[in-house]
Amino acid sequence: MLASLPLEILVDIFSWLDPSRAAAMARLGRPFARCLRSLLFVRTILSRNVILPAPAVRRTHEFDASFFLWPPLYQTVYAELCLKPMRGLNWGCMYDDGPENDTADDSLAIDPDEVELSNLYGGGHVGNLDAPIPACIGMLSENLVYLNLNKCGLVGRIPLEITRLYNIEFISMAVNDLTGPLPQEIGNLQKLTSFNLFHNKLDGEIPETLGNLLNLVDLFLGDNNLTGRIPNSIGCLSNLSTLSLSSNALEGELPIGIYSLQKLECLFLNDNDLSGEISSKIRNMSGLVQLYLANNRFSGAVPIELTEIESFERADFSGNPELRCDFTDDFDITI
Repeated sequence: MLASLPLEILVDIFSWLDPSRAAAMARLGRPFARCLRSLLFVRTILSRNVILPAPAVRRTHEFDASFFLWPPLYQTVYAELCLKPMRGLNWGCMYDDGPENDTADDSLAIDPDEVELSNLYGGGHVGNLDAPIPACIGMLSENLVYLNLNKCGLVGRIPLEITRLYNIEFISMAVNDLTGPLPQEIGNLQKLTSFNLFHNKLDGEIPETLGNLLNLVDLFLGDNNLTGRIPNSIGCLSNLSTLSLSSNALEGELPIGIYSLQKLECLFLNDNDLSGEISSKIRNMSGLVQLYLANNRFSGAVPIELTEIESFERADFSGNPELRCDFTDDFDITI
């Protein structure tokens, strides 16, 4: 009998279901599937169940984890109704532990107060999702400036739609299982100041378009499967303070552009297949404090010009059999 009712009546009956269960009930039959997968039903059930009482709520909503697991229509409507006003989505872990040979993990202890958010949404871990990033993330371009999805069990490729977040300043999706290459269009995110994809399964080459991110201060792409050369466009990132590309499969010589990064304090390139000599132009990296080039194939002599940098504290060149250093006694240098 229910199957013969008009769609509007079915929507009114079933829209009181728990949204997390509604999509699964479509298997009860074709009439129910037609209802439960209709735009009218999805808008109605989400409006009745999950609209937040005020845009300044600073907690994780009970349906945030379901957002990643729902069918695309549910995700799109949820994003439109609940997420669009938000300036920050703080769904990932706050943690500060990482591999001992890469102190880039210091940046993973996220302090949301560093980003001026009048409307920070979230504040709790959504869990180990085993789900991809929803494509509808691109709908949040107008307001979103902060996105934390650390250690959420994300899988699959980074959706192209994420490169439409033109106002985003902070993206951290560390310690997940994201695969595939970085989108070339990542260079569109020109307000980005911190970009963290540490410890995923990304592959392919680092896109030249990364050099378009002129406001970038921290870049963490370590512990992935990235290949090819470090793009020379990295030298365009004049505001860069920390660069971590460790534990990948990068090869070739250091690009000449990297020596122009005067504000760079920490450089992590250890555990790759980089080769060639280290240029005396390293003296131009006047803000350098820590340098990690261990376990590569560098050769020749560590340039004495490194000692001209007043801020320099320590370096690790171990695991480069053809590289020598003649001034280890006066500095904290491992060779």
